[in-house]
Amino acid sequence: MLQSAFVSTITGVYADFGAIGMAALEMVAARRGISLGDDDRQAVREGMRAAAPPDVREALMRLRDSGTAPGDPDQLDR
Repeated sequence: MLQSAFVSTITGVYADFGAIGMAALEMVAARRGISLGDDDRQAVREGMRAAAPPDVREALMRLRDSGTAPGDPDQLDR
C-alpha cells in the first residue's frame, strides 16, 4: 500500500486511499492464493472507512470544507 501511495505522490497522479488499499488487498490475496468474495471486499472497505480516529476525521472535514481536500469529499460523509 505504501508503495502505491509513494508512486502516486511522486508522479503527481492522485489515487484515492480506498482504491490504493483495495489494490493492495487484491495483490496480497493473489500472492497467497486467497480468493476474495464481494462480501470480503465490502467488509474491508467498511473497515477502512471506520478506521480514522475522530481527530483525523475532523481535520479531513475541515480540509473538505475549505475546498483543499484531495479526492472525493463526499467520502467524509459516510
